[in-house]
Amino acid sequence: MARIAVEATGCDQGFLEVLKGANEVLKESKGLEIILVAGKDEIPDSFSLGKAKLELSEYTYDSTIKETQAESSIYNAMQMHKDGEVDAVIAPGDTRGAVGASIDILGLMPKVLAPAIATHWPTTNVLIDSGGHPFATEYNLFQSAIMGHVFSKHYVGVEKPVVGVLANGHEKNKGNKFTMKSRALINRLHRDAGYDVLRGGEDRDKKGEWYFESNFYNDLDAGRVVVTDGMTGNILLKAAEGTAKLLLETLYKKVKDQNILLQGCAYVGLRKPVKDMRSEFRYEEYAVAPLLGVDGVTMIAHGRSCSETITNSIKRTCKYLGCNINDILRESIDKYSKVKK
Repeated sequence: MARIAVEATGCDQGFLEVLKGANEVLKESKGLEIILVAGKDEIPDSFSLGKAKLELSEYTYDSTIKETQAESSIYNAMQMHKDGEVDAVIAPGDTRGAVGASIDILGLMPKVLAPAIATHWPTTNVLIDSGGHPFATEYNLFQSAIMGHVFSKHYVGVEKPVVGVLANGHEKNKGNKFTMKSRALINRLHRDAGYDVLRGGEDRDKKGEWYFESNFYNDLDAGRVVVTDGMTGNILLKAAEGTAKLLLETLYKKVKDQNILLQGCAYVGLRKPVKDMRSEFRYEEYAVAPLLGVDGVTMIAHGRSCSETITNSIKRTCKYLGCNINDILRESIDKYSKVKK
């Protein structure tokens, strides 16, 4: 049985959309209980909870004002998790508030310097950090590489993830000092932990063979772990979402600009591939990303979460709980994270 708390008033579409998504997943999930932890100032005057296994706890919403943090819905959801009342917290909307509450209430795992959000990209790629810690050092990126590798292998299901630092090119001399220092640290994981690490340039093994033939950034189904700081990662993620949407919209517009005969041929030939592509790139499908490094399970969902996103977020959180990621993370961080103070 899983018991999950959802902060229910942080997303743009409001409480009723979260309520609808929670009820949808309860229709098909046995042994699941959901608590909606909501800001009473954001709850409509009349509504029906629906399912018997759906509970409501009311607090205030705003977690940014110091004086009211203890009363906020996200802080109280984290306190429920800390006290063992729930197994995980899903936080759609205010990422900063969710990260702050996670650190304040749950704390960090031993030896972890800062948390990082691991986002499952389309197909088998992972981006870390996508918004958890914007002021990263090279040691934060080193730990993110470890956490991203664990997430890729044990949640996404990539047998041998390839880890690399996001930079402006694959050559060794590309990037700023921060990028190069981060890459140098992460290179140790190839030696110490046996990770496949993309080190850039003409990187060969002892037999003179290429370590990796595919391009780190362009291969969508490569099982890559892209490591960067939280601000860069968040910008990249939002830009990628916008670009994917723009490409599909532009494709449809170009098809409509053709004559009727060509339009018909295009619709017949492109209907299934475009449908599959749209499904593959929709954030509603990926829905939620774990905040790795905190001593608990915090799942960050999109600020634009609709009922479908909430439903998928709960399903993916249940899957995440079954993977025992935190136990593996603690072991890996303790074993490989040799951090200079």
